[in-house]
Amino acid sequence: MKRIHGQTIVITRRRTTGTDECNDPIIEDLRPETVRDAIVADARQANITDPTRPQGTSTAKTVYLPRTWAWKTLKGARITIDGRDYWVIGDPQPIHTNLTPTAWHPVAIDVEAEEDTQ
Repeated sequence: MKRIHGQTIVITRRRTTGTDECNDPIIEDLRPETVRDAIVADARQANITDPTRPQGTSTAKTVYLPRTWAWKTLKGARITIDGRDYWVIGDPQPIHTNLTPTAWHPVAIDVEAEEDTQ
């Protein structure tokens, strides 16, 4: 019997610490967190007409975090997968259910990366 195996990712959450002289937010990266056993799927497998995908957004990956990770807001977070940085789309929240025996949070975290054309 084959089992699903996760991979190690790094989550760098951010916070706003105030505004600068132009009234733009000052954003600070928090300490990166290594998360083991995350499920990372290629989002191209998803149905392009899926209404949960924001219109006009090129989603690169979908990530499922293990329940062992204490959930925190991921709004504006950067997720590093295999050395490449992706940005979380929106502010995903887990569904609070008693689903068993799943080991992953019942939420799909969509992340994207911009291609450098230079």
